[in-house]
Amino acid sequence: GKPERTSYIDPRNDRTTHFEMVASPMFDDKGRVRTVLVSKRDVTLEKEYQAKYYQAEKMATIGLLSAGVAHEINNPLAAISGFSEALKRRIPLLATLIGNGTDAAILQDFEEYTSIIVEECNRCRDIVSNLLSFSSQKSCKFSQMDLNSLVTDSLKILHHQIKQHPGIALVQELHPEPVKIQGAQGELKQVLLNLVLNAMDAMDSQGTITIRTCLDNGDHAALIVEDTGQGIPPANLNKLFIPFFTTKTKGHSIGIGLSICYNIIKNHDGEIHVCSEVGKGSIFRVMLPMDLQGKTQGHET
Repeated sequence: GKPERTSYIDPRNDRTTHFEMVASPMFDDKGRVRTVLVSKRDVTLEKEYQAKYYQAEKMATIGLLSAGVAHEINNPLAAISGFSEALKRRIPLLATLIGNGTDAAILQDFEEYTSIIVEECNRCRDIVSNLLSFSSQKSCKFSQMDLNSLVTDSLKILHHQIKQHPGIALVQELHPEPVKIQGAQGELKQVLLNLVLNAMDAMDSQGTITIRTCLDNGDHAALIVEDTGQGIPPANLNKLFIPFFTTKTKGHSIGIGLSICYNIIKNHDGEIHVCSEVGKGSIFRVMLPMDLQGKTQGHET
């Protein structure tokens, strides 16, 4: 005799649609159910906003955890790095004392092992730096910039990497007019560089990367990075922006590059979306508000 509430998903559309249905019994004057009134409501937007809220909460929590871990690691890492550098500087003196005797081979091993320690310490330091960058909430001044210029300037930084992969074609399809946005130039460059480098990794030295800029709905600018690489399995699409998730070979990435991109874009009041098909490639679409007033402002990033 009470209203019943349920929900279902309609997968027939290009985009999954969520509906909520309520069935309410209608009674006659004797209290008998004569008919049932059924109402259906599209709750897709509510589900999407709820998912974004939970994702933002999760990212904030992981950011705090990452900062704590990074700071705890920093001190012992600095000591290891400092002492290994000191040992490395003393190797020439040891070589003079030992000369060409039987201990020369041991000295050579000592030099090799010390170099490995230094290199691995540097790698750990980079990881800690990325963790702190991911979790930081520093104030950053936004200024007006042209998205087209941001693309061309960023690709100059990638010139060396691109030359090392002659089989990869890099195509620019930029909007014919300047695309004005407000943002932190260094951070947005980091986003673009990360997306392009990820695309290069996905293509196994052969394929095409297309970078586009365009307007979207008049009040937003779009930065699109499309590749013809391996594509991303559907099961991984929802995990891409989760910290420490990576599909790369162990030791090549700790999986926070896209998480950092997500945070940067969120702090620019933007969004990032991805669609992909295994064997055909991926498209990353960054949406940023257009600068309609031309004012410089400060943001937390």
